[in-house]
Amino acid sequence: SEELLYPQSNALDTIGAYWTIAIVAPVCTELFFRGLLLGLGMETANLSRQRSAVMWYAIIFQTILYAFSNLNPWEIVTGIPLGLIFGYLRVRMASILVPTVLHAAFSAIKISNIYFWPDAPFLLNRPDGIESLPLLISIPAVLIISATIVRTEQLAHRTSSNSAAAAPGAAD
Repeated sequence: SEELLYPQSNALDTIGAYWTIAIVAPVCTELFFRGLLLGLGMETANLSRQRSAVMWYAIIFQTILYAFSNLNPWEIVTGIPLGLIFGYLRVRMASILVPTVLHAAFSAIKISNIYFWPDAPFLLNRPDGIESLPLLISIPAVLIISATIVRTEQLAHRTSSNSAAAAPGAAD
């Protein structure tokens, strides 16, 4: 399946790769894993007395399913941390928009690397000699995801501060 990602030297191929891998796949994946599966876990957690623990079980469960969904052992290396991060952001933001945009950005960086910098330095090498996890993907992805988590926490803190200030009796 990796061979399908390599450029075929025409514009239609490049557009098709971006459309399917950087837009359609992330949207469908996030709707299923973070929207449906994690959404069901969030509903279950809301009914539980141990809300936080159940929520983390739901995040971990959907992460494991997400990581193994590609049936490619090398995708697990990125699938597990991304699944945990996307799941956390889904719960924290109460929306799949942020994880979907990050997933699309990560996929777009991956496609850009394959199409425009095929000889990039790699972070990991597979036992069969095929290089994986290019640095060009790893570094921007970590920076984008880290910045998103920091910003999410800032917004969540600001929202909780505003809610506390607006609560009845807060001015007393």
